[in-house]
Amino acid sequence: GFLRALAATATAMPWSQRVQVTAIGLDLAPTTTIHIPDDPTAWAEQTARAHQAAATNATAPARELRVTGPLLDHPTVVLIGPDHAGIAQHLAPIAELANSQLVVIAATDLPTEHRITLDHTTATLEPSGLTFTPHHADPTVVADIDTVITDTNRTPEPAPPTTGEEPAPTAPTTELGEPSTEMLDFVDQILEPQPVELAILRPDPTVDGAELSAMQASILGYLALHERPTRERVQETFWGSHDDPAGTTKQRAADNMMSKLRAALGTTDTGESRLQYKDGVYTLHDVGCDWNRFERLTERARFATPTDKHRLLATALERLNGEPAIHGGRHWRWLTDNPDWYLTTIAPRIVTTGLQAADSGGMSDVVTGLVCRAYEAVPGDARLEEILRRAAESDRRAAQALDGAEAA
Repeated sequence: GFLRALAATATAMPWSQRVQVTAIGLDLAPTTTIHIPDDPTAWAEQTARAHQAAATNATAPARELRVTGPLLDHPTVVLIGPDHAGIAQHLAPIAELANSQLVVIAATDLPTEHRITLDHTTATLEPSGLTFTPHHADPTVVADIDTVITDTNRTPEPAPPTTGEEPAPTAPTTELGEPSTEMLDFVDQILEPQPVELAILRPDPTVDGAELSAMQASILGYLALHERPTRERVQETFWGSHDDPAGTTKQRAADNMMSKLRAALGTTDTGESRLQYKDGVYTLHDVGCDWNRFERLTERARFATPTDKHRLLATALERLNGEPAIHGGRHWRWLTDNPDWYLTTIAPRIVTTGLQAADSGGMSDVVTGLVCRAYEAVPGDARLEEILRRAAESDRRAAQALDGAEAA
């Protein structure tokens, strides 16, 4: 009961979008925020290998962590029931590694001392440092909460068939109504083409509307993906620190390149530069970016009705055209080799969106295609892979997506 309540509490916290919460042996139904592995032992083996590799080589580039797979959503919180003591004891030593991103909470005695630290106002999951608000209740209240959680997560039993009739087949899709006019207007506004368009949600990033060199395109991508990028941050990312002996030369090179980029991007209809620099910060104008659209669509989906949410998530996933910038070369390493961006921002957002689309629309042909897009953008993710393996029995695209990830 306590672990089920903790699972429900954890997935309601703001950080749950960037954390994989996995439950084993807790009699919960899988949702977009709670992962229930079909084969707990196999999942534990795969997770142990991945987290051990990441913990023992914390400085490895993000691309290396992705290809040694599965992709890690940092951190991973696993809650384990009393019938899976072996899995808990297998994962516990990995959670104790110095750079581990794994948290193990089990109904079994473990060699570790504390997995949850409590005070009067805050509970902390260790070693990740994730916090949530604990609630104190007497045993009868806890029992009532446990009953509610169990009933909410249990899949209803189908009604028995009438004598002489075959059971009615379960509908493969979720019935959705018509999307709202307000949402459709929002989507049209978000998707409106800009004079300059940057696409990074594909293996080879592209720029339409401006003739840019490979490095200029990468700098444009950096400016589009970062809030309030400063001159110093841009210079340090692409030319190195300005504090070294060649700092002055690097600064001149950076300023020269930014001037060329400004000229290449041109001006808006009002005559203003599309790349502006003011108060130490660069800003872009009339420049569209597929990742920015993806973010705005998924953010709007968080507060939408079920029908609008499904349409917003589908529109976001349609922006995906493969693993982002993976063939972009050395100029894009600030993205592909950056765990802060790739492993904790872009990849988890894509995975979560794919899972939510499957949950909101049922596994129709359209949704299977959307999940395939997410999996091709983040190959090796265990949760998307589980969905596609179930769909692959009747959908060729799901099988092809899985085969493509294995070949890569």
